[in-house]
Amino acid sequence: MPRFAKTQAIVLRKYDYSESSHVLSVFSADFGRIQLLAKGSRRVKRKRMPGFLDHLTRARIVYIPKPGDALCTLTEFEILDDYKIIRRDLRRLANAFLTVEILDRAGQADEADPGLYALAAHILGELDQCARPSIDALMIAFEMRFLERLGFGLVLDRCVVTGKPRSQCRGTRFSAALGGLVDGEARGADPYARRVSPGLTAVLEALARGSWNAARRTRLAPAIVREARRLCVHNYQHLFERRIKSARFFEHIAPASSSEPSRREPRSSASADPEPDAPSPPAHLGAPPGSTVTATPGGAIR
Repeated sequence: MPRFAKTQAIVLRKYDYSESSHVLSVFSADFGRIQLLAKGSRRVKRKRMPGFLDHLTRARIVYIPKPGDALCTLTEFEILDDYKIIRRDLRRLANAFLTVEILDRAGQADEADPGLYALAAHILGELDQCARPSIDALMIAFEMRFLERLGFGLVLDRCVVTGKPRSQCRGTRFSAALGGLVDGEARGADPYARRVSPGLTAVLEALARGSWNAARRTRLAPAIVREARRLCVHNYQHLFERRIKSARFFEHIAPASSSEPSRREPRSSASADPEPDAPSPPAHLGAPPGSTVTATPGGAIR
């Protein structure tokens, strides 16, 4: 085992470990999910250090690997992105929360997946820089690619039971258990399959197959966005066998359209699974990108 390891990582969670230290759960490009002990980080005064790694931060890190489930020791980091625009916009923030939550659920310890890391880093960058009306289509395009990357790509062009083309299906439903569309005549294959509109299935397939540039140009109706969000959350909860904590955030902040943040659309009559409380916002914006923070020989961050 090497004395030090270097990689890029996205901070998924941060919590207190002792009176002087934090533990960071990160997803890295080269080593999968890592638990890092940041010694002395709670004692650091902001005047001495420009910032620290927080939830929703991407950084280049150096750490001391430890065997098994032992906490690795963070020794140095350089913040690459702190996503300031995301933190000032609730719609962007809600989507970023969902991104890191599903990445945390999907990422495996000590299993590198550079493609998954690159995909997550890409969507966070898009959420931070894209025009506001593009947020929903970009996020759906990401979620389709995310599922494909995990090996759970959705079958959207035909019934997964009969093989009948989507255009010939009637009363189409979506089955999380079967991983795709189910013709109304075959709904007995999964009694829990949810009804979906023809418009939604066409949008999901187009965004799954299209380019990022095409997603940036796509504008979605509020009803389609709400239906897509509920379907994706339902699918994640089946896939991970756990509730998605960030899901309820959307119910509180989703506006009538992506370009009109102050208006609220009445709640859809479509049923939705009960959802737990939303996560709290990150506590600190982090150090300016490009700043480097190192550790003392004793391990304390300065």
